[in-house]
Formats: sequence, C-alpha cells, structure tokens
Amino acid sequence: MLSQSKSKSSESEITETQDISTMSQTSSEKKADFFSRLPEEILKVNIIETVGSQTIATTLARTCKGHHLFFDEELKIGRHALLLVNHVARGEQEQAEELLDALKNIQDIRKGVLSYKIKFTDIAGKQFIKPITAFQYAVWALDRHMYEMLGNYLSDDQARAQLEELDREGVDYIKPASRIGEIERKAQPIKKERQFNLSTLIDALRTYSYCLWNNQFSDDSQQVNFWKNEVGIAQRDLPAHVVNEYCRPDRSFFPTPRFDEKILPRETKFFNNTDNQNRTEDWFTHASPIGKSCAILRANSPKSAVAAKGPSVVQQGFIDRDVAALESLSAQRLEDRLMLSIELSPPLKKISHK
Repeated sequence: MLSQSKSKSSESEITETQDISTMSQTSSEKKADFFSRLPEEILKVNIIETVGSQTIATTLARTCKGHHLFFDEELKIGRHALLLVNHVARGEQEQAEELLDALKNIQDIRKGVLSYKIKFTDIAGKQFIKPITAFQYAVWALDRHMYEMLGNYLSDDQARAQLEELDREGVDYIKPASRIGEIERKAQPIKKERQFNLSTLIDALRTYSYCLWNNQFSDDSQQVNFWKNEVGIAQRDLPAHVVNEYCRPDRSFFPTPRFDEKILPRETKFFNNTDNQNRTEDWFTHASPIGKSCAILRANSPKSAVAAKGPSVVQQGFIDRDVAALESLSAQRLEDRLMLSIELSPPLKKISHK
C-alpha cells in the first residue's frame, strides 16, 4: 500500500511538473508570438535606438531564430561600424575605404554603418563613453584626410546632421590613467569636447625649451623626467594623423610645413637609438618607450621622427622647430574644420519679393 501510495504520488508530481512545463511553454510561446507581432518601428527604433546598444540587439536576437533573423541587419551594421571606427581611429584610411567599398552593393548596410554611433577605445587609450560615429570621431580628431574620405560616402544632409550634433554636444571620453616612475596620473574624464587640441603638447615643448634656456632645471634628472613625462605623455595622447605627420618619410618639420598636402602617408614608425640599438619602433604599441623613457623630436630629421631622452641646450633649436610646425599644423587643421562647417552649411532659402 505504501509503495502504491508513493507511486501515485510520484505520478502526480510528474503530471503536475508536465502541466507546469506545458503552461510555461505556452506562456513563453505567447510572449514570443506577442513580441514577434510588435511593429518594426517599435523594435528597431524604440528598442535599439532608445536603449542604444549593440548588446540589446544581440540579446533580443538570441530569444529565438525569428528574432535573430529580424535583428541580423542591426548586428551586421554594429560589427562593421566597430571595424570602421577602429580603422579611422588608427589612421588606417585605406582599410576604412576598402571596408566601405566592400559594402557598395548593400547600400542599406553601408548607410547604417556610417550613421551608427558606438562606444569604443581609440589607439591612444581614450575611452569614448558617449557613442559617436566614425565621421564624428575623424572631425573631432581634426583628421582632414580621413573625414574628407568618409564624406565621399555620406550625403551632405547626413554629414551636416552628424557635424551639427558634434558641434552641439561634443564628445565625452576618459583619458587613461598612467604611472611613470613616481608620478601617478588618474584617469581624467573629458566632457563635451568639440575637437582635439594640440595646446597640451605645444605648451609642454615651450616650457621645456624655456627651462632649458634659462637653466630652470635643478639637475639632469629633473630635465629628463620633464621631457619624458610631460612631453612624452602628451605625445602618446595624440590622434593618429598628428603621429603620421611626425613620422611621414617625405618631409620633415623644417622648414615649417603648410600641412596642405592632398595625401597623408599613414606612417607611425620612428627611429630609436637612445640605447644604441639603432632600431625603428611603432608609436602606438604597448611596448612603445614614448612617455616612459623618451619623447620624440622631428625638426629637420629627413626621413623619420627620432626618439630623444632629454635634449640639451645645443638641441634647443630642434625643439623650437617642432613647436613652430605643430602651431602651423594646429592652425591649418582648425581652418580646415571651419571650411567643413561652411561647406556643409544649409543652403540659404530664397526670399520671395512680391
């Protein structure tokens, strides 16, 4: 009798579990069916754009096969947008152009990629915590050659809308923390910045030159530490296109360039002989000595930028030549930025005289 009672009890539990499972399955199916019947504009506009994340599209896509197909286009756009903005931030102009050309037969995807706003970390370690487009990043960085290339794939209305948003809201990012010897620098949040500013590097070079000429450094150690910590850290923070100007093999920083060339060689290698090893290194690698044991001079070096541990007063002229070149570069790129705004200004409405 006890055995029969246990058997009946077990059968009852199984039946109850099956009933619950069936009810749960039916409930899930009803929810999935309800979700599937939501209007597309609610799913793609209200959910993705309002919540604003590639992650939400990925999560919803996993709910069932149908939803994966529905969000497949959004996922493709997000993946390509991340590839594009990384190419742009690294100064990889040819690769960025090739990516967009590969999408020429799927215009909806390409248009989506160019307008997709994304959070990412650039080549200098800055974390962009408010999503931006690849075009907006290039304009913020003042990378004229890059944003002109991207502009070839955008309509004037699309480019204007992105530029106006950048002018209105700027970009938000976090400068990475760093530790050089005894000096520890905390991560620094930057809010609503409309464009990158070369003044930090220019001011550091000017201060070094002044202190060098006026014997303001207490000893060689203080001189070297200022050079690698202040100048070097500012150089590590540069956008790719400024590094490309430092490293381009076809001209130096003296005589002072006008920086109006149509083509920018995307070179990031510099010459390092500070330890008598006679080697070339890449500016942006994790192992780069810039800001750790040296900083960079270009001046009239004919083929490449050169690493230096702490230029002496004899080399002060080289520092001043770099200051003049960077001031010229900054002025030219700000003028280019102004011209972009003018070119994309809305056409004037005709006034009817009756």
